[in-house]
Amino acid sequence: MKTLCWLAIGLLWAKCAMAQESDLVSAVPDSVEILRQQTLDRLLDLSSEQSGNSEILEQFNLLRLQKINLNTAGVSSLLSIPFLTALDVERILTYRKEKNGFKSVVELRKLIDEDTYELIEDFLTVGRIKTENLSQPSLLDDIERGVLWQRVTLDYIGRTLVESPLRVGFANGAYQGSAPRIYNRIQGVVSDNILLSMLAEKDVGERSLFDFTSLTLGVRDFYNLKSLVIGDFNLSFGQGLAVQSGRAFFKSPEAVVSVKQSLRQVRPYTSTTEQNFFRGAAAEVEFGALTLIGFYSRNLISGTVNDTAFSSLKLDGLFRTESEIARNRNIDELAFGARVQLNTELFENLFSIGGTFYQTRYDRPFIPSDDFFNRNRFRGDVASVAAFDIDYLFYQFNFFGEVAYCIEQRSVSWLAGVQTEFAKGLRGVIHLRNYAANYYSPRANAFSESSGGAQGRNERGVYLGAELKLSSELKLRAYYDYYEFPFIASNTVLPSSGNDMLMQLSYKPRRDILIETLLQIKTREEALTQLDALGREYRIATPQRTDRIRTDFIYQLSERLRLRTRAEVRHFTRELVAATRRDLGWLIAQDINLDLLESRLSIDARLAFFQTDSFDAAVYAFENDLPLTFTVYAHNGRGVRTFVNLRYRIFPQIELAARYANVFRDDVTTIGSGNERFPSNSPSTFSLGLRARF
Repeated sequence: MKTLCWLAIGLLWAKCAMAQESDLVSAVPDSVEILRQQTLDRLLDLSSEQSGNSEILEQFNLLRLQKINLNTAGVSSLLSIPFLTALDVERILTYRKEKNGFKSVVELRKLIDEDTYELIEDFLTVGRIKTENLSQPSLLDDIERGVLWQRVTLDYIGRTLVESPLRVGFANGAYQGSAPRIYNRIQGVVSDNILLSMLAEKDVGERSLFDFTSLTLGVRDFYNLKSLVIGDFNLSFGQGLAVQSGRAFFKSPEAVVSVKQSLRQVRPYTSTTEQNFFRGAAAEVEFGALTLIGFYSRNLISGTVNDTAFSSLKLDGLFRTESEIARNRNIDELAFGARVQLNTELFENLFSIGGTFYQTRYDRPFIPSDDFFNRNRFRGDVASVAAFDIDYLFYQFNFFGEVAYCIEQRSVSWLAGVQTEFAKGLRGVIHLRNYAANYYSPRANAFSESSGGAQGRNERGVYLGAELKLSSELKLRAYYDYYEFPFIASNTVLPSSGNDMLMQLSYKPRRDILIETLLQIKTREEALTQLDALGREYRIATPQRTDRIRTDFIYQLSERLRLRTRAEVRHFTRELVAATRRDLGWLIAQDINLDLLESRLSIDARLAFFQTDSFDAAVYAFENDLPLTFTVYAHNGRGVRTFVNLRYRIFPQIELAARYANVFRDDVTTIGSGNERFPSNSPSTFSLGLRARF
C-alpha cells in the first residue's frame, strides 16, 4: 500500500509526464540499439555486486539534457564526450574551420569511427556559430526571440522498491525504518545554459523519506563563464590522481576508451551515491586559451568516530540500524582548491597543460588502526595535494600524464600514457602508473587495478590495450595489465603482483546478428589464514587465478523482437599449502526484448540458470532495471534467476515502468547473513517507476 501511495504522490507532483527514452537507447535502428546495449554491458562489466544509480547513466542523461554544440564547443568540452579521442576532436575542429561550421550532426559520421558516431550522436547538436555579432548565451538569445518557454524542460523520475520476504533486520527490530526504497527526482533545463536538479531518497530499512537529499544549480556557457555549480557537484581534473569524483569508466572490455579520463571538469552531481561528491560551489571561467577553476565545499561525511578522531569512512550510504545511524554524517569535511589550465596548440597540434592545488580539512584527525598494513596510511586532519598534468596530440599520438604530490605525506604518484590510432580501424593505448604506498588524496580516482579508496596509492603497473577492426564484420578488443602492490595491504602479507589478460571478439555477419566471445585470465595473491601440522594458525600469501569465458549471441528476430543468449564459465583456482582448490561456476541466460502496441509497451526479461562451487566462482551479470538504474547481480550457489521489466508509454509525455526480479536457490534454505539475510531461498523484489516530461 505504501508503494502505491508514494507512486500516487509522484504522479501528483509531476502533474505531467515525459516520453521515456531508454537509458542508453532511443528510437534508433536495430543495429544501433544492439551496439549501445552491448557497449553499456561492457562498460559495466564489473566484478562487484551493486544496484542503483550509476554515474555513467547519469552522465549520459546529463549529456542528452544539455547537448554539446558542435559549432561552439571548445577542446575541453569535446574531450568530455565519452568515446571521443583527441584525434577525433582535432578532426572536428579542422572540419569546422574549413567548412565554416556543421550544418547537421550527421556530417560528423564521415570524420570519426561509425560505432563512435552511433554512440554519441544523441549527445550532440548543431547551433549557430558564435561571431562578434552573435556571442550571447542561448538563454538571452531565446528571450530576445520570444521562444524561452519552448526551451524549458522539466523531467521527473519517481520509483519505489519493496522486497519479499523482508530481511531479518525488520523481524528482529534492528532496522529502524520502513521497508520500501523510495526515490524522487525532478530536473529542469532552461535553454542550453541552466540546469536545476533536486532529489530525495531513502534506502530499504531507513527511517526518513529524505535520508539523502541533493540539490544542485548548474549554469554553463554564459559568456566567459563555462560552468558554475551551486550545491552538489563533481570535479574531474587531469587523469584523476588529485581530484576525480564520480569516475564513470574503469578497466573493462572497452579496452581503449576506458583508460583515459574524459569528463566535464565541473559538472552538477545528480546521483544517489552518498559519499565522494562535493557540496558548495565551483566555477570555471575561460579567457581565450586560459581556463581558471575554483571551488569550495563543506560537507558532512560518515565514518567510525571516537572522542578525538575517526578511523574509517562509511561508504555504502546505508543507515538502518542504531549503530549505522550513529555514524551518519558525523564528520565535517571542508575542501577548497583551484586549477589553471592552458588549451592551445604546439607545432599546430592540440596541447593542454594544467596545474591543480586543493586542500581537505576534517574537524578531527584521521587515525587508522595500528595494524602493520596501515603503516604508510595518511594520519591527520589536513591533506594537501598539488598536481600537474599534460595532454598533447602529436600527429596521431595522444600523450597524456599526471604527477601529484601529497604535501603532508611527502609522497609522489604519477601516471603516463599514449593513445593512438595507428591506422583506420586500429587503435591502441599504453598506460604506465607508479602510485606511492604513502600517497594520499581524498578524491584520487585514477586508473588502477585496486578498488575502493586505494586508487592512486600503493600500486605500479603497465597496461596495454588495443581495438582492431579486422573487417566490417569482425572487431577485436584486448588488453594486458601487469600490476604490483609494493607494500602489504589488509588482504596480503607480502608485496604482491598479478596480471590481467582479456580478449573479446565481436562478429557481426549481418545487421541483425551479433556474436561476442570474451576470454579473461587474471592472477593475484591474497593472504589467507591456514593451519600447520600442529594446528597452529598462520598467514601466508596464496596465489589465485580466475579464468572465464563468455559468449553472447544476439539476434534481432524482427523489428519488435530481440533475443540474447549468454553462456559463461568461471574457473577459480587457489594454491593452498596442503592442496590446490578449484571452484567452477557457470551461467546460461536467455534474454528477450519485445516491443508491442506500436512500441508503447516494452518487455525486457531474462531467465538464467547458474551453479557455482563457491562465491569465489560467482558469475556477475549486468541487468537492465528501471530508468537510470541498473543491477549487477552475483550468481552464487545453484539456482534460477529471473527478472521482467515492463515500460508502458501512456501518453507521448508519460511512461510507467515496473520490474519483478526473483532468485530461487535449491542448495540453501536462506540467502544472505546477519540483518541482510532473507528467511527464504527465493526472495523477490518489486519495483514501480514513473518518468514524466513537459
